[in-house]
Amino acid sequence: MKLSASFFWKHLFLSLSLLLATSVAVGQETGSPAPEIQDLGNGLVRIGSIELDRNRRQFTATGKLLRHEGPLEYLAVTRGGLKAYESLLELDANAFEFNMACIIIGLDSAHAKLPRYFFDEAPVEGDSVAIHIIWQADGKESEIDAEQALINDGKPIGPAVWSYTGSSFTPENDYMAATDGTLIGLAHDPASIIEHRKGLGIGSYGAVAGEPKKLPEVGTRIRIKISVKIE
Repeated sequence: MKLSASFFWKHLFLSLSLLLATSVAVGQETGSPAPEIQDLGNGLVRIGSIELDRNRRQFTATGKLLRHEGPLEYLAVTRGGLKAYESLLELDANAFEFNMACIIIGLDSAHAKLPRYFFDEAPVEGDSVAIHIIWQADGKESEIDAEQALINDGKPIGPAVWSYTGSSFTPENDYMAATDGTLIGLAHDPASIIEHRKGLGIGSYGAVAGEPKKLPEVGTRIRIKISVKIE
């Protein structure tokens, strides 16, 4: 029997909703009810504060710019995440919502090779994504690639490849991204959901910072856009 597209997506959303609810319960990240996965039609989905476009295989999450200065070991963390003091951005989404959005746009952790440990010099592997930072200022919208927002030892980092690794679980079955609040890492943290493939700042602690010439003022509300990248 051939299933209709609407039937398929209806049951996919049900399965994902159950998975998300279970993940939040296990991780005990927020103590609040799991957000509903809403099918808005025409390929659009909302998960908490995340807006997702299945057709374009991308999603956006809101947040704010935390700092320009280094040292930075993360591009983005959750609100109140333990590693916020080392992150460029703080997002409104929690780790389960963010990872669920990655799954819905087609990213698969089965393709990933995570860092063996923090500051592992070996490149990570995983489905490739493009990352853009978007904000409004003086009535105009600005958008830059994530790599334009960073400098390493005072110099541009150059073209970057970002890999979906999906984070991992502790022996006690705690989801590491939720425990640490780490979403997008730079220095090969096994807890991050997305990582810079080659790693930044490994072996040169304190070298990575935000690029103030490219970024808005600290505290500015931003959106981060995650898109599947076909290499």
